[in-house]
Amino acid sequence: MQIDEPLFCKLTYPRYARWFNGEEKTPDNVLSSVVLLGNMPIGLAIIKLKKKGAAQLLSIMVVATFQRMGIGTLLLQHMEDRARAAKMTQFETHYSDRVDRTPVVSLLQHCGWSQPEHLEHRISAYCDWPKRMGANWKAMVKRCLRNGFSATPWFDISEKEREKALLMETEQVNPDWPRFALFEPESNPLLSVALRQYGELVGWIHCQSIPQEGYHHYVTGFVTRELQPRGWLLAGMDMIVLKQCEIYGPETLSVYETPASSPGMRAIMEKHFNEACLWMDDRYSCQKFLTTT
Repeated sequence: MQIDEPLFCKLTYPRYARWFNGEEKTPDNVLSSVVLLGNMPIGLAIIKLKKKGAAQLLSIMVVATFQRMGIGTLLLQHMEDRARAAKMTQFETHYSDRVDRTPVVSLLQHCGWSQPEHLEHRISAYCDWPKRMGANWKAMVKRCLRNGFSATPWFDISEKEREKALLMETEQVNPDWPRFALFEPESNPLLSVALRQYGELVGWIHCQSIPQEGYHHYVTGFVTRELQPRGWLLAGMDMIVLKQCEIYGPETLSVYETPASSPGMRAIMEKHFNEACLWMDDRYSCQKFLTTT
């Protein structure tokens, strides 16, 4: 059957549409299901099978004229069945509040998913933002440099330094926050760094990139407690986004994430980046445990 491809691709986000229009091969751990009316797609759902028995709902959409007919419910339940068949025990999804997600959240609630949980706050700016910062910002960066600040590629750290980083994380990072090892497999080695004072490891920044969309997500950022009030992490961000600007171009976006349980860091982000901010949002998650029959 010949499927109407333009409509098909409009039923998901551009990053996923590439899997269906021939631009990219669909990853082996991604499953999709489409609802057809004749040869016209009117609904599409995409899930990703992750490790440790978790599946992620990446996208679910129904053509507006066919909404409120139960199609979304049937499509979501079908994807839950496919996740169960793949031995998944948990289903989860993440979403942003930059657009109204009420219909999707209502669908999830109708199908027995959890109430939304606030995950993180994000702020985005074009990566040349340090060039637009004022004199106080530049003075702070110079002060860090005078006091031994430097940054080196994260993946060049020694095994001993990695053990030190794990110990610092255990002792100084909120236990509810994601560990840096979670992000390492998909971190961009060009934009992930070890922060140092006079050569000694004192922190890190990890970046995950979506180059085809020009998004670079800075998903972890840490410095030791004694250096936090001195702007060390901000100096690290200044250095690394200027490197992003050089490698990928000034029109690419740098997106900074901080856990919802860190209101202090959110306040710092809003205070220092507000002038250069392109957009801010909050991300939420819903989940459902999948029972077997």
